[in-house]
Amino acid sequence: MKGNILNPKSKIFICLFSVFICAIKNSSVQWFEEQFKALENSYNLKAMEKFLTEVQTLKKSNGDQFHFLECRALERIFIFKIVLGDENTAKAGKQALACYNVYLERIEKSLQSRIFFNALAHHCLIATWLTTQGWSYCPKYGLVVSRESALLEKLNPHHPLAIRASALRYLIAPSYFGGSFQKAAQTLKPLISSKNATEDDLIIYSLALLALGKQKPAQQIAQSILKQNPKNLFAQKILKNNSITIGLWSTTGKHNIFKKAPK
Repeated sequence: MKGNILNPKSKIFICLFSVFICAIKNSSVQWFEEQFKALENSYNLKAMEKFLTEVQTLKKSNGDQFHFLECRALERIFIFKIVLGDENTAKAGKQALACYNVYLERIEKSLQSRIFFNALAHHCLIATWLTTQGWSYCPKYGLVVSRESALLEKLNPHHPLAIRASALRYLIAPSYFGGSFQKAAQTLKPLISSKNATEDDLIIYSLALLALGKQKPAQQIAQSILKQNPKNLFAQKILKNNSITIGLWSTTGKHNIFKKAPK
């Protein structure tokens, strides 16, 4: 070796070492992705919060590799709190939305990418749940939903996430998005019939049916969900309720879709 010039063997070693480090990082991300999938529909709030803490710690040294996982974990914590009727539900939703905001800003240049589309769709779904607070419409989030729904439909209207986003906005605030409970159910029906629906799709569909007063088919769907995942709290509650009021928040920010709005 002369001066700062590396000999060929040293260059090969450094190259191999770099590849090795990248492989370790990628395997770490993949492991955490598998862990997230295992927890995604567990409705285990404490386990998901612990997972979030671990991901946030790793994000500090690995940056964007763990950023999307952090967003998804925050989103699921929000969803878990919705069905649990947690008093910090609205706060959890805003935290998830803020995480996605930062992530979307970083990847905005890749407008046509699958990563951008997925992140945008999840951001839109969270904003939709937040459109009704304190028993009234929240225009701040309604505008976000209107803008992002239009973009999702422009990019890929037949994508399952775009369909789910459309159905949810008709379900949560039908009068503000030009829809109805009936339209929410009709929007999701082709996806349900295709056998490609996720648990979340099935829950939204059964909630729409229950809101329409179609208790029996709604509860049949809930039973089919519970056969695959006995831990699904949404399905458990659908089986116990004859009717619901969708998308309503108490004045404390506590979300409970299974209670009627005050007169």
